[in-house]
Amino acid sequence: MNTATGATLGAVGVLAIAACAPSVSPVADTAADQAAIRGAHRALQHAYYSNDIEAEMALYADDVVVMPPGAPAVSGRDAVRRLWTQEVAKPGESEVLHEKYVEVSGNVGWSSGLYRVTGVGGVEVAAGSFMATWRKTNGKWLNVQEIWNNDRPSAPVAPAK
Repeated sequence: MNTATGATLGAVGVLAIAACAPSVSPVADTAADQAAIRGAHRALQHAYYSNDIEAEMALYADDVVVMPPGAPAVSGRDAVRRLWTQEVAKPGESEVLHEKYVEVSGNVGWSSGLYRVTGVGGVEVAAGSFMATWRKTNGKWLNVQEIWNNDRPSAPVAPAK
């Protein structure tokens, strides 16, 4: 084998090995993404309790699904806009979120925890658990799915006559 052929085969071998090596993706800053999801959730909460529908809708993905307690799921931004236009926060209400878990994998994140809503004078009007799924789109975390329950029992259903 001549020197040129040996060098060529050597170079091809090195390129083949390099091509088979696993690609190294940039290390995601999970802590920053977790903090961004917490911030987006707080912004969503603030927009709702401020009755700022435009700020609220800016935090939802186009294909969002919202699953409120005791009601059918609502899919898509237009349907969610109608829901939140009808279901507005009452004056004096506020909410405290306790996010127990916020996790991220790539451009998908999820959060879950507890919430407590108080009315005028700090009287509890609702409390329960929530779960939300987030997707990072163009560098911004958007709510894709959310579901929550109310720990208070529902009013009894009247028997059918």
